[in-house]
Amino acid sequence: MTATLTSISQYQNTYQNKEKPNNVEVVTWNSYFHFCKYETPAEKTFREQREAFLAIEPLFLAQYQGQFVVSRDGEIEDHDFDLPALTDRFFSQNPDASVYISKVGSAAPEVIATPF
Repeated sequence: MTATLTSISQYQNTYQNKEKPNNVEVVTWNSYFHFCKYETPAEKTFREQREAFLAIEPLFLAQYQGQFVVSRDGEIEDHDFDLPALTDRFFSQNPDASVYISKVGSAAPEVIATPF
């Protein structure tokens, strides 16, 4: 669990005369303290999957223009024009997969609930 501190006084009251735990980072900038929350494992996985997707060559993605794609570790695993059909199909076969789903081309106008 990461500590989220909202003020310098909260930091001082919480950790005064105590060793600062590993999950709290204090950054000094222009004499102010900024408390940086570490990303959760899920946020880290999402960021990594997104970065891997963004590293895919645009010319390769052109074949999926207008479709939704499922990217895992920078590889296209599945694609479809129908987002609900794609997510149902993919997650029925890979229920615990960490992936990035995006529409190739224009931004996706649809929002769906995830099973998480």
